[in-house]
Amino acid sequence: MPKTLSEWLRINGTRIVRAQANNTLPYWLNDNAALLQKSGIIGKEESTALADKGLLSDPMMVNSFLSLVDFMRVKAAPQLRKIAFDLAMKNERYRRENDVFYMEGFLYSRAEKQTAEKLAKAGYYVVFPSVKHIKDIKIKENDTSARKNDVYIYDKKTYIQRKVDLKTVNGASPEAISSHIASGSGQAPVVAVDIIGKISKQNLIDAIRSGWAKNTREVLLNYKGQWYEINKEKAFDKKWLTDNIK
Repeated sequence: MPKTLSEWLRINGTRIVRAQANNTLPYWLNDNAALLQKSGIIGKEESTALADKGLLSDPMMVNSFLSLVDFMRVKAAPQLRKIAFDLAMKNERYRRENDVFYMEGFLYSRAEKQTAEKLAKAGYYVVFPSVKHIKDIKIKENDTSARKNDVYIYDKKTYIQRKVDLKTVNGASPEAISSHIASGSGQAPVVAVDIIGKISKQNLIDAIRSGWAKNTREVLLNYKGQWYEINKEKAFDKKWLTDNIK
């Protein structure tokens, strides 16, 4: 077992035991009691019961995109997230174009594909899940919305996972940008806005702030060929947008 993973299990032992008692353990832990037993977090009795069910195998038990999405919700070191990402991709069927992964049975528009390619060049892996993936994830999350086309991106350095709605703004009017951010936030907590057209920096700043919704966690903005990661604190800081957007 990797030293980093062993340390993480030790530090988070109390949380893991509590999650186990509440039946809310993530897939990769719930399906691999050997890790917990080896770390002294659960006893042999629980481990044996799960072993009898055939639930002990790969040390991380990330063997699909669904289990990857679940694993990435747990705080973990970048090295562990990279291993999980690689394991998941190894067990899925997809077409890869540069650093964009199109899962078998995926859906997307031409504009989404173009934005995904730009994100890949900017330092993200982009994954278009299949229709079945989306359905299974929504069941797991008790999501009853009509949303169908979730996209997941992974920072190539940290492997932090983001569920993103991709938006392309042609013409770049403040009203269009604001509307896309607001509507995109209803689809995913992160909205990637690819601006094609000219808009002044101040009008852009005003559009970001006016479009920010209650459930907007972050906006990834492509402005003049440069991508910016903007959270709420940055968006409403008096100087951050003015000083950093070029």
